[in-house]
Formats: sequence, C-alpha cells, structure tokens
Amino acid sequence: MQRALEIARKGDGLTGNNPLVGCVIVHEGAIVAEGYHHEYGGPHAEVEAVRRLPHHLDARQTTVYVTLEPCAHFGKTPPCAELLRDRGFKKVVVATLDPNPLVAGKGVKILQEAGIHVEVGILQAEAQRLNRRFWVNQTEKRAYLIAKWAESANGWMGVNQGKSVPISGSEAKSFVHQLRAKNPAIMVGVQTWENDRPQLNTRLVEGPSPAIWVIDPEFRGHYPEGKDLQIFTKKSTSDPRAIVLEEFSPRAMLEELWKQKITSVLLEGGKRTLEQFWDAGMVDEIAQIISPLPLLAGKDHVAAPSIEFTPNEEQRLGADVLKCWKR
Repeated sequence: MQRALEIARKGDGLTGNNPLVGCVIVHEGAIVAEGYHHEYGGPHAEVEAVRRLPHHLDARQTTVYVTLEPCAHFGKTPPCAELLRDRGFKKVVVATLDPNPLVAGKGVKILQEAGIHVEVGILQAEAQRLNRRFWVNQTEKRAYLIAKWAESANGWMGVNQGKSVPISGSEAKSFVHQLRAKNPAIMVGVQTWENDRPQLNTRLVEGPSPAIWVIDPEFRGHYPEGKDLQIFTKKSTSDPRAIVLEEFSPRAMLEELWKQKITSVLLEGGKRTLEQFWDAGMVDEIAQIISPLPLLAGKDHVAAPSIEFTPNEEQRLGADVLKCWKR
C-alpha cells in the first residue's frame, strides 16, 4: 500500500475533479503490476495496473492493493469494481472507502458479492490525507482553499500605492507559480487587484495558469474588456463576468466555485481577505513565505495577516522560509 500511495502522487495537479489513486498487484509477495490515475478522463489506476499484469499470471492467484475504493458507477470510464470482479482477483485491499455518494461502499459490495475477499483500512489516514482536497469537495460540497502570502521579516506584506513591492526571492516566486499550476483557480480581493495589477499566471514554470476570481462586493474595481476573469459581488451589474451572491460569505464563494467544478482555489489576497477566510474556518492549507529582509515602516504599508497557526512543515526557498500548515 505504501507503493500504491507513492505512485498515486504522480498524478498531483493532473486529475481535475478526480482523486489521486494508485494501484499495485501482488503475486507471491512481489509486485507484478502497478498503475496510477494519470489525468482527468483517462484510465483509472486499477485499469492501468490490470493492463500491465503479465499474461502468464492468473488474476485468481494475485492480490490488488488500491488507495481508494474502486468506483462503482459509470463516469468518464466504466466501473473499476466490475473490472476487478470480472477478472476474478482473489483479494482486494482498499486503503479507504470513497466519500463520493455514488460509490461510498458500493464498490466494496460488488467485490464481496462476487466472493472476493476485501480488506479495508490499511494506511487509511495516509490515503485520506493524500486526497484531502477530494474529501473537502465531497463532504462539504465546496472548493478546497489554500491561503498564500509573503511577508517581510518585520511583518509587512505590501503598500497601498498602486504598485507591487517585491518581498520574496526567485526560488519562492517559482514555488508560488508551481502552486498556481496545481490549482484550477486563484482568488484575490479587489484591493489587491487595484493596488498590484497582478498577472496571477504561471509564467515562471510549465503548467496551466489558473482561472482568476476577484472578490469585489460593491463592484468598484476596474476590469478591462476582454480580461478573462470572474468577479464575486453582491451588487447587481450587467457585466457577464460577475457572479452575484445573495449571501456574500467565504463559504458561499467556495460553494459557488465547487458548483462550477473548481476543486481547489489559491487565495492570494491581502490582510483583510485572508483573515476573513481564516475567521470563517474556510482555510484548509497555508503557505506563508517569510523574507529575511525587513521593509521600512510607512503609513501606506500593509501589515501581514494576524493568523496564528503551528506549521506542519518548514523549508528553505533560497533566503526565504516557507511555513506550511494543513488542516
């Protein structure tokens, strides 16, 4: 199962709405085939592994290890539970059941009714952590949110002067662009949009740029014609890019993103926006970058958010320090 979890991570950022899944097939104590979910709409991990099973081996003499319960419904691909059943594997070991109501135990039931021995719960916590985004999507019906900000050594994150102030170094900037490439959407407050005019793309790395969402309750921002973005607002407007929310709250925004099939969003807002989402309990992950250099205090300076958390992980990004927290 450790190997299945390891290869499942290879699909990070590529599987869209689908979870990360790895599968290995074992014969007489040795791995004889393996596969993982490569991309959204592509073959599932079980299909990839079964395709690689040597022809001379009888499936009835092998055991399947899979990080998530085999699916039991037709989606982009046929049900994997039926594939394993029809091939006649003698045993299937599942790390965790699928929280998706379309599966949720149905895959295991298909296997058990066919006389296949099923074991559930091996490395369950690790498997659920691997797909924490998928779990939030399925159980809370909202997009998973990552809060990111950079701050100086003395706690400032920018200025209100209509321009961006560099805080972090090149390694940290590359990390942020990699983070953007792994999330289908990025969100900022209207103040950040007006002050910094951020590009919010992945120009420093290979990978897709996220869709841009701006939080602008009174619709006071300037949005050039043809600019590819959408705006959360509570004010009626004729702009087709606006999403008018009756309940203007962090949860309502994340629920709307989920309805639009956006599984995760990177929040790169300012102090007020970041604190609002944190106070609402809607932050699932934090990436805080701290520069070793101070910014001279000034009346137009913006303080970093007052968010207290205990990092799960710390690492160096050049001269900067990255502090990560995951719920």
